[in-house]
Amino acid sequence: MLEEIGYKPAVMYKMGFDVVRDLGNLSIHSYCCPLTIIIEKIDLQEGMDLCLFSLKEIVTKELYSRRIRRFFPVIESPYLVDTMKKLDLYFTL
Repeated sequence: MLEEIGYKPAVMYKMGFDVVRDLGNLSIHSYCCPLTIIIEKIDLQEGMDLCLFSLKEIVTKELYSRRIRRFFPVIESPYLVDTMKKLDLYFTL
């Protein structure tokens, strides 16, 4: 995270490991952490854009980048929605 967005969390939690069959047996390790800085302090150092979206926005299957000024497709996989739901449960326990 430090290399990509200039943020080093005090702690990271492993949410799980999955092999996603509908994405060609892709191995995915999921982690989460508290964001203890304001969003405006995130410094994107790699990649074209970085945005935060709600699950409601993600399931629309298109997300808008204000920086690039266009919509981008969301990957077609139930894994993404399932992971977002797990994350919500993780922080409400």
